[in-house]
Amino acid sequence: MGFSEKRPSIIFNLNADIAFVQLQDHSASGDIDFCVAGENLAQFETCYLKNDGKLWKAQGDAYATTEGTLAMALEAISADDTGAFILCGWVRDDTWTWTVGGRIYVSPSTAGVITQTVPASGEQIRKVGFAYSAAIIWFGPSDNIIELV
Repeated sequence: MGFSEKRPSIIFNLNADIAFVQLQDHSASGDIDFCVAGENLAQFETCYLKNDGKLWKAQGDAYATTEGTLAMALEAISADDTGAFILCGWVRDDTWTWTVGGRIYVSPSTAGVITQTVPASGEQIRKVGFAYSAAIIWFGPSDNIIELV
């Protein structure tokens, strides 16, 4: 008996599971692109895509620096140079000390930094992911931005 065209197909993404298991310190697995930095960036700084087509440090103190596409630098990148950014996926840094399961946001106080502290009144809430472990996050920025009043 051959395969029927009416039967549903189930496809498992085994490569994603293998990549996650093999994730080493200071590495990432997911949707990665090469983009131009608008300013000097350190590894794992979170950025927004500005209307000049470059990625600049995101900061949750203003709507303009949290809106649109967010990405995380996967290496130190000098201003106007091209470097690797993750748009969505797993990121590991063994120096992180996240609370497992907790949400992660764009920091309102320090440009480029992510935090588990919920922003306060007058600041923008832009969730960028969650902590899978103390050292591994799922970076998957939400499209929603909330301004606290």
